[in-house]
Amino acid sequence: MGSWLNIRLQHDGTFLKVYTPYHPTLVARCRQWGGKWDGEAWVFPDTPDHSHKVKETLLNIWGWDGEKEEVEVVDVEVDFSSTEYVDFIFGREVKRPSRDSRLRVGWGVEVLEEPGGGGSRKHPAIEWAKLLVRCVPTERLNRPLPKGVKILAITNRRTINVPIILAETQRILQTDPTLSPASVELALTYSLATSSKEETPDLVASSPEEGTPAPSPSHEEIAEAARRCGCEKCQRILAILEEAS
Repeated sequence: MGSWLNIRLQHDGTFLKVYTPYHPTLVARCRQWGGKWDGEAWVFPDTPDHSHKVKETLLNIWGWDGEKEEVEVVDVEVDFSSTEYVDFIFGREVKRPSRDSRLRVGWGVEVLEEPGGGGSRKHPAIEWAKLLVRCVPTERLNRPLPKGVKILAITNRRTINVPIILAETQRILQTDPTLSPASVELALTYSLATSSKEETPDLVASSPEEGTPAPSPSHEEIAEAARRCGCEKCQRILAILEEAS
């Protein structure tokens, strides 16, 4: 489960099952609350208290609670520094496996600049990088920022419908199962998005174009997003989306 779009809360009146990407903070909280890992999801008694605590933690990590269908998202350019070899920003992993290796990043993250290494042989570290984190729910920016994060720019404000994106992803994968699900999902957060008309006050000041809705992405931008996973086959996503339109 690579992206936050796949977060899911399943209630049956007896048990609450929480399906999410991996995040160490969530794991620690779930253990603290007595949750049980069944190999696919964290399982709790289906009580209002557990539901509230889980949703608040999801919002603090990813900015989405797994239930609201329409979500306002933005792309966020940041300076990021960390003394750790693996860290998380807006729920996405950033990792330097060894001192001289380049960064490896999670879903929707693009490395704009980095020194190409960091730390020591025994203790590699991220140290510093300029990153573009795509498709960040604006709710996440209303909460405390991760340690070491400085926001440089916020762009491409738009609203997405999560169930529609997931359904269209499955349809496209049936057309070409060799494509990466994560790349298809990311591309669709642009091509199926609508521009947000309401401004969020704490974001307007940071936006390069103050007081204006996000522009509609070009085909080139959609194709670029489809290549984020680095898989050459994902370049065909644009052609598939054009056929579907």
